Amino acid sequence: MLAPRQQTPPGWRVHKFEHAWRVRSPRAAVWAWLNDPETFTKQIWPYWVEFLPGSGVAGGSGFAPGVLNAHHGPLLNASGIITSVDLGPDGKGRYRDLQYCYGSFVIGMRFVRPRRLEFWIDDADTAGESTVRVRLVSDVAPWFAAVWGAINRGFWLSFPGWMRSGARKRARQQTSRPGDGRG
Repeated sequence: MLAPRQQTPPGWRVHKFEHAWRVRSPRAAVWAWLNDPETFTKQIWPYWVEFLPGSGVAGGSGFAPGVLNAHHGPLLNASGIITSVDLGPDGKGRYRDLQYCYGSFVIGMRFVRPRRLEFWIDDADTAGESTVRVRLVSDVAPWFAAVWGAINRGFWLSFPGWMRSGARKRARQQTSRPGDGRG
């Protein structure tokens, strides 16, 4: 499923933020956390993420192409659609693409307009570890590009800790058996 291709507004520039982390959790656990709508709906107030019921969130199995969402709060209105989910040949998950709709913004329509958020997950060289890469593509007013870069570096600093904690919880859930007292 493809979202309509967006054009950069005249006088604006495309801004790409990319970063990668190594996580001491197996790829299946990281994917289970990243592909769970609850990971994103339990945000810090007053920010919320909503997923349109029936738009492709498969009961307990995570996202699928066609899932509609809205991430909103003060100075934020970013609505989008999941356009691609690649589980890979082993079914452990390896890629997800969210494309934002035209009109989405951060801070205001004259500052930042997010366009696309992609995640890749790969097995790391060390057993039981994963590498997670994120790319956020936005259109920004040229005078705001450096500030937007700094905001992203600061925001994404907290993501690895959040991800590690969630993935470890998922790994424990995946290895525990009913009645063994763990979980």
